[in-house]
Amino acid sequence: MDLEVRPARVDDRKAVRALRLDALTRHPKAFLETYDEAAARPLSDWSWPEDGDDALLVAARGASLLGMVMVKRDEAVKCAHRAWFFGVYVRTDARGQGVGDALMASAIDLARNMAGVRQVQLSVSAETPAARRLYERHGFRAWGREPDVLFIDGRYIDELHMVLPLDE
Repeated sequence: MDLEVRPARVDDRKAVRALRLDALTRHPKAFLETYDEAAARPLSDWSWPEDGDDALLVAARGASLLGMVMVKRDEAVKCAHRAWFFGVYVRTDARGQGVGDALMASAIDLARNMAGVRQVQLSVSAETPAARRLYERHGFRAWGREPDVLFIDGRYIDELHMVLPLDE
C-alpha cells in the first residue's frame, strides 16, 4: 500500500496520541514534553489547526499512522514570515522507508504555499544525529546551539537551531 502524507483528521486523534506517546517513550531526549505530561492530557486536548495555513501532517499507510510533523506559522505579526516545524516523528519500524523524507517534503511544500513565509525554523536535540541528517538533506542548516535545553536522566542536553530559507 502506498504512503500518503495528508493533514490529520479529527478521527485520527487516538492514533496521533498513540504516535506521540510512542515518540516520547522511545526517544525522550528528542522532545521537550515528557510522556507523563502527554499521557495526562485528555483526548479532547489532542487537536490541531483545522483552518488557515497551519497543519498537523501525518504519514499514513492505510489506517496506520507512521509519522507526523506540525507546521505552524509564527503568530507574531513581525515574525509572520517564518514557519516552524514541531514534533517531527517517524515510528521506529517505519524508518529507512522514505517516511521522514516524504513528511519533510510535504511540510516544506506547505510552508512554501503560506503567503509571505520566507523561512522555516526548527530545533533538534543534539543527541539525535539521524534527525539532524534528515533536516540537512532537505536544505536546513544549523545557525546556533542552545546549551542545556533539556534535563533528563541527570544531565543536560543541548538543542541545535536550524533554518531553511525558502527564497533561495
